[in-house]
Amino acid sequence: MSKSVLQVIARIASLCKGRHAYLREVCLYTPGALEQTGGAGAAVNLLFYPLLIASCVSNEEQMFLPLALEGILCLLRLHIVSERTMYGPPEVPLPEKKRKGLFATTDVTAPGEGLSFNSASATKSTPLTDVILDTVKRHRHSVLEGVSFLVLQCLTELMLNCEWIKGSKLVDCFQSAFEAQLEVRPMSGSGVSNSLLPHVLSRILAGHRGANSVEQKKSSMDTTLSCSVDSTMGSNEKQFNLDKCNTLINSMNITIAASSTDIVANRQHSAGEEEDEEDQQQKQQLTLSDHQDCYALLVRICDLSIKVVESRTPADSMEWRRKRLSTRLLAHLINAVNDEFARSDFFRSALHEKVTLSLLHNCALEDPVLHGVALKTLYQLVMRYRNLLKSKVVIFILGLLLPIVNSKNTSYEQKATILTFFEHTLRDPSC
Repeated sequence: MSKSVLQVIARIASLCKGRHAYLREVCLYTPGALEQTGGAGAAVNLLFYPLLIASCVSNEEQMFLPLALEGILCLLRLHIVSERTMYGPPEVPLPEKKRKGLFATTDVTAPGEGLSFNSASATKSTPLTDVILDTVKRHRHSVLEGVSFLVLQCLTELMLNCEWIKGSKLVDCFQSAFEAQLEVRPMSGSGVSNSLLPHVLSRILAGHRGANSVEQKKSSMDTTLSCSVDSTMGSNEKQFNLDKCNTLINSMNITIAASSTDIVANRQHSAGEEEDEEDQQQKQQLTLSDHQDCYALLVRICDLSIKVVESRTPADSMEWRRKRLSTRLLAHLINAVNDEFARSDFFRSALHEKVTLSLLHNCALEDPVLHGVALKTLYQLVMRYRNLLKSKVVIFILGLLLPIVNSKNTSYEQKATILTFFEHTLRDPSC
C-alpha cells in the first residue's frame, strides 16, 4: 500500500492551522497512543478518529476531506475492522494553549461539532462500520475533484469485505455508491471507475464477500504502516519513523486475519468428515440470507431504472445518466445470475414483478442506449428463462415490439435494433 493511514494522518497534521488546533493535537497524539492499545478495536478507533474529524472540517484549502477519505480507504484495506469493532473515540488531551477558546465557533474541529456519532449514547455501542458508512456517504455528492471516486472506493470496500453489512444496510451502501458513481468522471481509456459497481454485483451474486473469500495480496498482519512526517512540522512535535510505526502495528493484539486462517486450515483438515445437521442448517441460512440480499439489490436497481424522465430533460442530465447506469447494471446483473439464485423464489418474484416492468418501460424509449441495453437484457431472459417468463414473452413481442416496428414515429435505429433482436432470437432452434 503506497499511502498508509499514519502517513495520511501526518499529512493532515501538517495542514492544520490555528483554528484546527484540536485536530492537530489528535493527529500528533495518535502514533504515541498506539503503544498503549489493548486490542484491534482500540487501535482502529485511534486511527479512525482523526480521519473522522478531518472529514467534517470546512474545506477552505480543499485538502482535509480528500485526505480523510484516503485514510479511511487505507484503513478499510487493512482488513482489521470486524463486526465486533465498536466506535469509541479516544480521550485526547486538549491543547494547553487553546484550552480557553477551544470550543468557540471558530474552531470547527472541536468535538461534537458536525460529528453525528460523537454522543454519549453512541459511544462504544455503535458498530464502527456504521460510523464509517455514515461518514463516507455524506460526501457522495461533493464537488471537490476526486472525492466522489474516493467515496465510491470506500463504499466498495465496505460492500465486498464487510460481509456482516447485509439487508437494508447493504442496499443503503449500494445506493450511496450508485450516486457517487454518477458524480465520477469516466477515466479515459482505463474504465476503472465504471467497472467497480458491476464487479461488486458479480461478487455478491457469487457469494464472494469478506476479506478471506478471495485471495488477498497481503494479509492484515503483513501490511505495514509508514509514518513519514511532513517536513513542515516543527522539530518539537512527536515524530515516529517507519520502523517505529511498524513495530507499533505488529505489536497490536490483532488476531482477525490469523483466526480466519486457522478456520480455513481446520476446515481443510476436516474436509473428509461428514457435515452435521447444524452445519447444513447454517449453510442454508447463509444461502437464504445471500439470496435475500441479491433480491433486494435487484429490486433497487429495477426501481432506479423505472423512474420516469420527462422528454424535455436534456440528454446529459443527471436523470438520464441515472437511468442509463441503472439499466446497464440490470443487464450485468441478469447476465451474472448463477443457477442457484436463478432457481430461488426470490429471483422468480423479482423477474415477474420488477425486471419485466423495467424492460417494458425502457424498450419503448427512443434513447438508443436505453432501448439497446434493454433489448439485450430481454434477449438474455428469453434465452435463459423463457420457461419462467412463459406468456410474458408473447406480451413483449405482440404488445410492445411489433407495434414499435409498425409505428411511423419510430426511428430507423430503434427498428433496426428490434429486428436484430428477432433475428438472433429466431436463430436459436429451441425457441
